[in-house]
Amino acid sequence: MKTGIRWTAAVLVLAVYAAAALWFAVQTPVYRLYRSSGAAHVSYERALVVAVKGESLEADSDHPGLFSGFQDLDVRILTGPQTGQVTAVRNFLNYTTNYRLSTGSQLVVHVDSADADHQTV
Repeated sequence: MKTGIRWTAAVLVLAVYAAAALWFAVQTPVYRLYRSSGAAHVSYERALVVAVKGESLEADSDHPGLFSGFQDLDVRILTGPQTGQVTAVRNFLNYTTNYRLSTGSQLVVHVDSADADHQTV
């Protein structure tokens, strides 16, 4: 008799857990930045920094010349289908990618185009 009660309690607990998980899954908003499709295209293009809008950087006391943080930049795409387009880019600086950019700097950007209206740089 005790075994039957334990199984019933275990099944009841699992059912409540499953119902709660389903309820939370339905309540959680899903944000889709863009739709990826078979027509999605990834390219690497040259770009030019036209403005440094802001930066939050800290110098590393153990490694002179090394910064960590980020820069908010406006860049003009120089090659590819988006040539001439100015877009906002966040440049992250850390131990492996420590390139502090200034106005006039050239760089290579990763452009991911899902379709004509949706892209990330």
